Amino acid sequence: MTGPTKGGRRRARRIALAVGGLLAGLAVAEGLARLAWPTPEPERAVAVRCGDCPYLYRLDPTGEEIGTAGLRDLHRGSSGGQDRLLVLGDSVVHGGQVALADRFTDRLEAVLSRTHPGAQVINAGVPGYSTYNQRVWYEAEGRTLAAQLVLLVVCLNDVTDPLLHWNFLGHRPWSGWEAADREIPAAAIPDPDYHQDHVLAPLRRRRVAFWLHEHLALARRFGAARGWAGPLGGLARPHRRSAMADGRSWPVQLTTEDELPITVWTEGDTPQWRWFTAQFDALADAVADDGALLVVAVAPLAYQLDEDYPFLPQRRILALAEERGLPSLDLLPALRSETAEGVFLPGDDWHLSAAGHARVARALGELVEPLLGGNGGQSSSTSGRIRSEE
Repeated sequence: MTGPTKGGRRRARRIALAVGGLLAGLAVAEGLARLAWPTPEPERAVAVRCGDCPYLYRLDPTGEEIGTAGLRDLHRGSSGGQDRLLVLGDSVVHGGQVALADRFTDRLEAVLSRTHPGAQVINAGVPGYSTYNQRVWYEAEGRTLAAQLVLLVVCLNDVTDPLLHWNFLGHRPWSGWEAADREIPAAAIPDPDYHQDHVLAPLRRRRVAFWLHEHLALARRFGAARGWAGPLGGLARPHRRSAMADGRSWPVQLTTEDELPITVWTEGDTPQWRWFTAQFDALADAVADDGALLVVAVAPLAYQLDEDYPFLPQRRILALAEERGLPSLDLLPALRSETAEGVFLPGDDWHLSAAGHARVARALGELVEPLLGGNGGQSSSTSGRIRSEE
């Protein structure tokens, strides 16, 4: 057997030198890029993974304003009482954009204390939590707080895909390339087909690109030039969807990271509606088993403040609560009495300003105050307290 020819060896050396030169050039370029565009210091995590806990992640227990129950709340004790209200929700409830005293939960406690001295309102909001997280957190942790009333605040993005929604949060439970292999509990996924086709498949196809985007300054700069943002690179392009109704185009996006429109709530027997109903019923059963009463409030999106807005999942969610004999409240009418600029943060479809929190606290006070004390837990006597958008 003969070895490589002299010409072949020369070609191999030239190729090796070219590859080596290219790699050296890229290394120099990466070094210069890191000097020119240093990696920004990561913000302190709002939440952290919690090992094998069923709700998957929680607020960072070492964070400021985090009490012994692991919540952004000042209450320390776990003994319950007739005048204790536990509020479940996501970042809308968590209220990280405003001061503690400005959140609607803290304002609501002040309102209730006028007629129920010693009333407690415990804020259990965690950014990104869906109805699944809220249910399993209540079953594992929340019920130990022994609240008489449990208020579920439904945000309309609760039915979006969990992996996308969780990973675009500031706390980044998983990086983009890790997320491709992350196992999500089946019960947490509203639409398994959408999860496979629109989330896992793109993640796995772009795994190498995600790794490069997270570890190389050149890749981050390239992504920024293309409008990419967040830990998942190109998947983070904002989605601003619209739909036609009554001859007019209306915004329908539920989140910026997901393509799902608000109509998944209203189109009939969608996977998202079936999933939400199952989670809702399981939570209601758990709360009832504890001798407490589930109360429901629906938080609107900023673009729904338009008086003519046609897509109103609130009606369907409140009808579900009424069927179950549960008190409920649509917060849209209360917030429509103000302007979007006044009650929502600028450019934000989800999060309330301090003025918005104040308005919500007043509206919830009217619903919750009669239920405290000896009236709570009697769902048959409170099922008529349903307010919906006409």
